[in-house]
Amino acid sequence: MTLDAARTKSKRARKIFLPKQMQRQLKAYVSSITKRPQHGYLFSTQKSARFSANTATQHLQRLYARAGIAGATSHSGRRTWLTNLSQKGVSVFVLADMAGHRSIQTTQRYVTVNDEMKRNAAELIA
Repeated sequence: MTLDAARTKSKRARKIFLPKQMQRQLKAYVSSITKRPQHGYLFSTQKSARFSANTATQHLQRLYARAGIAGATSHSGRRTWLTNLSQKGVSVFVLADMAGHRSIQTTQRYVTVNDEMKRNAAELIA
C-alpha cells in the first residue's frame, strides 16, 4: 500500500507493507461497506470525512480500556509493534523505515529492551 505525502504526518510519501491476514480483513471490511464513501477515507466519523488526530487518539484509548489494558496511549500499539519486531531480529534500519522515521535514534526510543531480548542475545554467543 502506498500512502501519498498528504496522508502522512511527515508529509512524505511511503510504502506500507501489511500482513496478508490484515490485507484479507481490510478487503472484507471494504467490501462490506454498503455505501461507498465519496471522501476516500477508510474510516470516518459521523460529522466529518476523517478522524482528527485527537479523535483517533480518544478512540484508541477507548479501545484499550475496553480490552482491559490500563495506562495505554495512542502510541502503545506502535511501541509494542516495533519492540516485537526488534525482538524477532528485525534491523533497526528496517524498523525506522517501516515506522517512517528519518533517524534510527527516533526508532530506538520506541523499542523497549526486555529480558527475553537479552536472553536471546546471550544465546547467540554460544
